[in-house]
Amino acid sequence: MLLGFVPMLLFAAARPSVWLVRTIILLDWGYIAVALIYFMFHWQQVDSIGAALILLPPAFVALFAFLQQFGLAALPKEAGA
Repeated sequence: MLLGFVPMLLFAAARPSVWLVRTIILLDWGYIAVALIYFMFHWQQVDSIGAALILLPPAFVALFAFLQQFGLAALPKEAGA
């Protein structure tokens, strides 16, 4: 998945457009949902370090998704069209 996601991020950084940023935000939230569902099914099999390794990356992705949403909301309405 990263092979497709990273070029999309680079393209969005070079030529930002609202639909592309919204797609990236949606993919971020999808990754978070999948990681949390995985953790819910396997939480009894991991120790505290394993739980941190499973939950820390989605926490950072959630932070990035929130910041992206905040930045998208701060765009002027004519730039967001």
